[in-house]
Amino acid sequence: MIAGLWACADPASDDAAETGNPGVAGTATLLGTLDPNGFCDMPQVVTIQATATRIGCAPGPPAPCTLPAEPETIEGDVRSCPVTDPEIVLGVDLTSPGRYHFEAVGAQTAGGQTRRCFAVDGNVEIEVTGADLDAAAQIFATLDDDPCPAPR
Repeated sequence: MIAGLWACADPASDDAAETGNPGVAGTATLLGTLDPNGFCDMPQVVTIQATATRIGCAPGPPAPCTLPAEPETIEGDVRSCPVTDPEIVLGVDLTSPGRYHFEAVGAQTAGGQTRRCFAVDGNVEIEVTGADLDAAAQIFATLDDDPCPAPR
């Protein structure tokens, strides 16, 4: 677990998901709305979780940042299946600027996963700037039909 980056809702709760630091300066929140039945109706899916993976620097290259060889995944809100709400909002709190892939991940009982990418204005590489962090921005994304592409 990464201090300052972890946020989740009670997985056993069917209440609205809540991120850990909404409105806190130095933290931007990626938020995505989805129909949970698209995941929970899949065989063996037991939870849906929001994740973000830092795949690049912001602003883009050349950049004064170094990315790890294995991109770090930041875990966000979790909901247990079944979910009775027809629509839920999942979020991830971020404390570093960069370009991110934001995904909904359906965890399966056998250890597998089903992934779908979120996008902002059709772009699956979501940029979070230092100004977004300073303003405690909430960045809203829509669910795409596919998993996020492999980082370049």
